[in-house]
Amino acid sequence: MKKILIIETSLFRGRGGGGSYLQAKYYEEVLRQKNYRVEFFIGEAKINQYLKRLKLIRKISKSDIVIGFGTPLLCSYLQWLCFVLRKKGIFCIDTYISSRDIIKDHLKRKMFPAKIIFYTIFSSLLNKVFMFFLPPKFNLVTLTSCRYIWDKLKHTRLKHNGNEFLYPRIALKKRIRAANRSKTVLYYGTLYRGRGVVDLLKASRLLWKKGLSFKLSIYGFPIDQYTRQTLSKEINKDESDRIIIKDKVDDIEVIVKKATVAVLPFRYPCSFQTPYTLLEPMAWGIPVVTTDVGSHREWIKDKETGLFCEKENIDDIADKIEIVFNDTALIEKITQNAYKLIEKRYKEKDILLETLKRYEE
Repeated sequence: MKKILIIETSLFRGRGGGGSYLQAKYYEEVLRQKNYRVEFFIGEAKINQYLKRLKLIRKISKSDIVIGFGTPLLCSYLQWLCFVLRKKGIFCIDTYISSRDIIKDHLKRKMFPAKIIFYTIFSSLLNKVFMFFLPPKFNLVTLTSCRYIWDKLKHTRLKHNGNEFLYPRIALKKRIRAANRSKTVLYYGTLYRGRGVVDLLKASRLLWKKGLSFKLSIYGFPIDQYTRQTLSKEINKDESDRIIIKDKVDDIEVIVKKATVAVLPFRYPCSFQTPYTLLEPMAWGIPVVTTDVGSHREWIKDKETGLFCEKENIDDIADKIEIVFNDTALIEKITQNAYKLIEKRYKEKDILLETLKRYEE
């Protein structure tokens, strides 16, 4: 049996979280069940970057097939290593840094964090360089997780698979919507600039002033301290008993299923594929309110599988939350359609497993 090495973007950060990590762990479990010899390699945060790369090279040299999840930069880096070491590879690009939107948002709010802007520009330029200098094709297949990322890459030299996508694999759960429970508006995921968390707080405030009773739950991980401080300053003293703010929790599924609505008012598609925080509520029977950014439109059809709100529009975010509270028939239709869409794509062919099977023939 061939040995498979699975790598994802957190390799160089030791983060152990995010969409790439969840996707990589999913395939680790699936391949183990199929009796493959699988190693999941993720770098430790405290280890020097150069030592990580040397360790990675040794591991690739001892493997038969490499599977990578993450950025175009990681993909091209792994392609070169696999080409030089004569290994077969499958690479799923599920992360794309939209540097222009990030910088525009900072400047619009009169924020000039030099370190963030420099790192964003540097990463973008590095991506372009690596996507231009690529090895000859040698049993190297590049996949993407959504059309949004594919459209970003189709004019590069990355040899991607075309319009077949490796959709995130979300575990479908039986839809049980408890009656007469207290209302909860939920935001969860990365607590970072551009995610619209402060916009959600202000929208909730409008609804509280109208007399609506509900809790605002914010579960963030990883945490950007600047965003956390900004959010804390925005909370009025008389609102503290209505707001729950926590870092990473062990069983987020329990939290999500207790929510009335998941609200993700992103200002831009910060860096990755369709967020798990959008797809998980859809798969678990919870309506989603979000903005039309990145690949969200590939999953959300307004008033069919979810509700779109306007970016940075506090009134519109509040209106969409109120619709969820009041229009029971519409929300029942939305949750049923969303569940069916996730179910349909979950059952579609798995292009990664098909490619792996082809490598073995």
